[in-house]
Amino acid sequence: MSIGPDIGALLAHLAGGGQAAPAGPPGGGSEQQPLAILDQMIQLAKQYLEVEPDEEDKATMTKLLATLQQYKAKDQADTQQAMGGNPAVSRILRKAG
Repeated sequence: MSIGPDIGALLAHLAGGGQAAPAGPPGGGSEQQPLAILDQMIQLAKQYLEVEPDEEDKATMTKLLATLQQYKAKDQADTQQAMGGNPAVSRILRKAG
């Protein structure tokens, strides 16, 4: 799915917004970095939906947001499976990390 120029420009604007982007984890190559970026993308998509007046653009962003949330759920399921499939262990490790 490609993002239209208006949506892409708005996401870029929201990401810049005069605020510094959230700092990545120390070392730069951590496995947490992709998840942090994904969380940021989800937050930006939600912000976009709050301010976008055009219903067609909102519908497109809603689809994109659903896809981002699916990626996050898959990543969490993969992490859980890698830890033996025990959801309690995964929750404890997420809280500790």
